[in-house]
Amino acid sequence: MQPSLSFIKLGQPGKPPASGTVEVHWDTLQDGTYKRAGDFTSDFSPEDAANGTWQLLSNGENEPPTLGFIKLRNVGNPGKMVEVHLATLQDGAYKRAGDYISDFSVNDAANGVWQLFGSGDGPLLGFIKLQHVGNPAGMVEVHVDALQGGSYGRIIDFVTDFSTEDAPNGVWQLPYTSLNPSTWGISFIKLGQPGKPPASGTVEVHAGSFVDNPDGEWPGQNGYERKFDTTSDFSPNDAANGTWQVFLNSQNLTFLGFIKLQHVGNPAGMVEFHFDTAKDSPPYNYNRVGDYTSDFSEADANNGVWGAF
Repeated sequence: MQPSLSFIKLGQPGKPPASGTVEVHWDTLQDGTYKRAGDFTSDFSPEDAANGTWQLLSNGENEPPTLGFIKLRNVGNPGKMVEVHLATLQDGAYKRAGDYISDFSVNDAANGVWQLFGSGDGPLLGFIKLQHVGNPAGMVEVHVDALQGGSYGRIIDFVTDFSTEDAPNGVWQLPYTSLNPSTWGISFIKLGQPGKPPASGTVEVHAGSFVDNPDGEWPGQNGYERKFDTTSDFSPNDAANGTWQVFLNSQNLTFLGFIKLQHVGNPAGMVEFHFDTAKDSPPYNYNRVGDYTSDFSEADANNGVWGAF
């Protein structure tokens, strides 16, 4: 089963989606191209577009995804804590299914990457802290909350072996494989910066994972180990031309996906979806397995959040 291509339409300041709500759209692979499989409104307001992070969460094959919103700014709770809001497809529209407070402070909103992961039914809330970290070595940290008794509370904190100096050099994510914490990890898609590509000359993927070690030296630290460091067949010249994502399909095969939103190669000017898969043995390098066009226009490139599930 190939991944679905998703677009959460938020509009731009002063130019909301025509429906007046945040919209959810996705394509699936049909007859060799990506074609529309869902177009829905929601009960989220576009006025919240810039107040946090939006994403679609898979609920399994042939099930509609959950719409998640991590509210990082202008929150409504008096403690000024990060909030999680979820909507599910109900009677032809996305309607609220959960509104929760976490134990993360909004003071950390700009200090890293926020992500919901796991299934859409009570997903985990993850925070990859990339700056102002608390460990003395200055390494990237991972913090995870789970839904407990009606709010989100901390379950894991660990320090990685990624340097915070790499924070702006690519895309950071928390790939999810199962409920077993030993499978939870962090991935870094290294894109480099203009004029400073990765040393390999390709887009790179680096990954590590949590290891249960409650006696870590840093307070609250669990263990961690690097899993792999690989190259791909994507060029860093495309780094700013779209959205990059590491994700898994229903068979737990790891994909490196690139949603190309500008400078596309097809004459119709449609968004493209390209993805590699990793080898299942060392050196785990990523190689191309799919290059597709979609029925989304690149004119919408900056009007929302693009992803795959």
